[in-house]
Amino acid sequence: KMTVAVEDFEALWAQLFDAQACSLLRKLNAEFAPLYVLSTSWRMFMNRDALVAVLMNTGLEFVARNLHEHWQTPDFLSPQLRAREIGFWRGYEQNKNWVVLDDECSGTGFGEDYPFRENLPFIVLCQEGRGLGLLEYEKLRAAFELRRSMNGFQPGVHHDNG
Repeated sequence: KMTVAVEDFEALWAQLFDAQACSLLRKLNAEFAPLYVLSTSWRMFMNRDALVAVLMNTGLEFVARNLHEHWQTPDFLSPQLRAREIGFWRGYEQNKNWVVLDDECSGTGFGEDYPFRENLPFIVLCQEGRGLGLLEYEKLRAAFELRRSMNGFQPGVHHDNG
């Protein structure tokens, strides 16, 4: 019987996430040192340890090491809008220091009829299948800078409130 380890799939791991997107996220991480909260549908069939293993093997180890204490949005809302899911997490955390990065298809509820328009500068949606590109990177940088100016957020310092 042959034993296979997750590390044995190095070629697969290298292709799972776009290299440029990972690089841009790494730059944001270095500048702003955020804590990460996942709302991915992957959490519905993977537990935290499995998600951490994926992140560690795909060049996103900095995300795995900086998961927020409450690292996922509520999963009891799976058929609901992503905006509502994130809103529940924010309400639970009483969180004022957050930005959202999602894709246009998964980021449901953040469209033209989103009721909390004051939050729109902190929500960045990528094109599905393309992911985090230079345009979205600049929007995320602006969102982090705006949070810094509003809340006294200091880069390189992890805040308990995400």
